[in-house]
Formats: sequence, C-alpha cells, structure tokens
Amino acid sequence: MKILYWNARGIANGDTRRALKNLVSSHKPTPNLWLLCNDALMLSVISKSAQQITFSYSIDGVHCVITAVYAKTSVVGRRQLWQDLVNIRSQHVQGPWAVIGDFNCVLGAHEKKGWWPSSCFLLRTEVRLDRALGNLACLPAKLPFRFQSLWLQIPDFNNLVRHSWSSFQFYGCPQFVLASKLRALKLILRD
Repeated sequence: MKILYWNARGIANGDTRRALKNLVSSHKPTPNLWLLCNDALMLSVISKSAQQITFSYSIDGVHCVITAVYAKTSVVGRRQLWQDLVNIRSQHVQGPWAVIGDFNCVLGAHEKKGWWPSSCFLLRTEVRLDRALGNLACLPAKLPFRFQSLWLQIPDFNNLVRHSWSSFQFYGCPQFVLASKLRALKLILRD
C-alpha cells in the first residue's frame, strides 16, 4: 500500500496553483482538508469533520481505514478531533488503521529548530507538526526483532533477562551458545 500525504500550505508553483484553483472551482470543497483520489480506488468516506476525513477501502481482501488530519492550532480546538478519533476507532476500525496529517502540536523541544527559550527574543522557529501513526495491524505479520531501549525502564527487565539467560542450557562452541541464548531471549521478549 502506498499513501501520499501532501501538506500544500505555502504552495508557490504557478502551474500547481492554477490546477488547484480549477479543482476548487469545479468541486467546491470545504476549506482546510481535501481528499483527492483516483475513482478506481472505490473509497468509502466513513467520517468527516472540520479536522479530519476518514475513509475505508479494501486491498487484497483486507479492510483498511485511513484518517487524514488537519488539526486546529489551539488545544481546546483539537479536543473535538481527539473525540472524533476515539469514535472512529470504536465504530469503524477492525483492522489496519493509519492516521496521517498535520496535528498542529509539538511533542517537545526536540521538534523545534531555531527555538530560543527566552521571551525577550523573537527568532524564526521551524517545528515538526506532521505525523503518520498506525495500529499494529498496519505492520507486516513477520517483523524483524529489534531491541527497544524503553525495555530498560521496566523495573523487572534485568531480572527477566537474567532468568532467561540462566534457565537455558546449550552446548557447543561459544558462538553457538551465545546465538542460541539470544534466540531464546528474543522469543520471551516478543511475548
């Protein structure tokens, strides 16, 4: 599945602006959020509001849901979006669900470039506002194993590793024993 999300804010190309102007005049969409697609895709719009459009379609027999977001800039204004997403999840999502768009919120200072921590200065600031989120059903069935650093924050993680490491007995050369113990630990960590 390929999805193209394009935040067209600040569009400057003259040809593109004319093409969009023609689309607007012929289709009369509501402002902020548009869904353009090939008619052959046979999408079904299942929810829409001022901050989101959600549609479903089937690909290879799998029912998929995609939500495109253009959130309001204020925290209070985004509350309706969060409620919309909760409702969509409970009423329409049984399989893969992707939420893509401009959430107009910053998670932390690491998402700011040019930020100055003083109100005395006004500097140009670039922020990351666009996000792409998905549930586990969006992922391939067989994922490669990767160590997650957040596991180190789990209080009994070290004990789990120690117990796993000492409970398995493998015989052979040191490389074989190491590889076998790591493979056994991987199965435990995946659970």
